[in-house]
Amino acid sequence: MNIATNSNSEKFIISDPVEFTSENDDLLVHIINLFLEIFGHCEIRSENLDSIIRAPLRKLNWDVLPPGKKPWGELKPLVREATGNLSDGNKVVIDKRLESINVHEPDFVAVGRAGFSGYLIFGFPEKNLYILESTQTNNATYVIENNWEVLSGLTKAEILENNLHKERVFHRELV
Repeated sequence: MNIATNSNSEKFIISDPVEFTSENDDLLVHIINLFLEIFGHCEIRSENLDSIIRAPLRKLNWDVLPPGKKPWGELKPLVREATGNLSDGNKVVIDKRLESINVHEPDFVAVGRAGFSGYLIFGFPEKNLYILESTQTNNATYVIENNWEVLSGLTKAEILENNLHKERVFHRELV
């Protein structure tokens, strides 16, 4: 770990640069987990320390779609700790899902207390659309309008039972 300064004189604690390749998966997961364990926060930035996420990131003081009663009455499978535990095929699918939303240039991306291992909120306030996307398989994407700050703090069951979502898109795990 080193201390570095970007062009805006912001200081960062950084790791040595690591190329994003499949051969470095274990090393990258280890470094990210180490930063999360020590600092409770980790960002992936470019070599000149610019943020890779173009939209401003908002940190929320609540869990996005917290666990609750399952609306479909079945037990939820164990939540995976990180996408690093997923198959290569599922990693590709998750990357494509997030990329397909991000290409529409959200005004912001927000994460709850679970950070990037929980749901992410992509905000499009001018269109009054907010997309809640999970980095895990066997969850769903939720599209909501209005009051995203309130709705994202509700359980999935509360959203579904009260028809507070505009759309719900199911995910499935690749085999």
